[in-house]
Amino acid sequence: MQQSWGAVWKLDAGSRLQPLLSIRLTSQYLDQTLVAKDVIPDGWQPSATYRSLVNYL
Repeated sequence: MQQSWGAVWKLDAGSRLQPLLSIRLTSQYLDQTLVAKDVIPDGWQPSATYRSLVNYL
C-alpha cells in the first residue's frame, strides 16, 4: 500500500488482499506503534470507509 494523502492509502490495481485486515501505524515522533486488528472486514469494497476506535494515547 502507498499513502495517497493524509490518512488515505491506496493499493495498486491487480493487488490481492485477504481479509480480515489489520492496520499497523507507527508514530515518527513518539516511537509508538498502534495496531487496529481486523478493521477491514471480509466482503470489503474499494472506496469504502471503515472505522476503528483505536487511537494513540
